[in-house]
Amino acid sequence: MIFSRELTPEELQPRLAVNKAALVSRDGKNVVYQLQDHKVRESVISIGDKLGDMQEVQSGLKPGDRVVLNPKGLKDGARIKVAER
Repeated sequence: MIFSRELTPEELQPRLAVNKAALVSRDGKNVVYQLQDHKVRESVISIGDKLGDMQEVQSGLKPGDRVVLNPKGLKDGARIKVAER
């Protein structure tokens, strides 16, 4: 049996999300490493709902911001080389 319903206005709004592999926990805070001019900047974010393999970001990032996946061992301000696809 399949059920359907109308979506609420909140469900129709676009949401900002990042891959869960980009998240790091630092001192009890959720952190991502944002790419800026071949350096990374540690950014504290506020998260919301899980969306499959993605995590909703409520604050701390804006659309178009680039984050590092699997940032193990990175430090704020580290220089990195970006792999282009």
